[in-house]
Amino acid sequence: MSLLDTVKRRLQVDSTDDEVYYLKVVKELESGYKREGLWAKALAETDGDSDAAHAKYIRLRVLSLKSEPLKSKEEVSATKGSSDYHWSDFFLHPFVFIIIFVFALWGFFWVVALIFRFLDRL
Repeated sequence: MSLLDTVKRRLQVDSTDDEVYYLKVVKELESGYKREGLWAKALAETDGDSDAAHAKYIRLRVLSLKSEPLKSKEEVSATKGSSDYHWSDFFLHPFVFIIIFVFALWGFFWVVALIFRFLDRL
């Protein structure tokens, strides 16, 4: 395999990767997501021309996506899970559930003991 073949193959992979980034940016824009800081930068660099700023924003967003570290599947699922976290999920953790159960049981017996102590006085 020659050096030229290696370079050609690497360029093909890079162009495929670029296509994935551009597709992601297009989907973000279609869904209404726009990074305001990048949009402001694009507008500033194009002197307020919105059509040119749109193209500049896409290039800037692709560059920012390329500079972000690639996330593994575990990191993506952990990130997704953390955004869906609700405070009530805390009580579903087994250790927390056991602690709460023990204190509730202790409180129940304490109240029952107070009731019997009160009834003995009558």
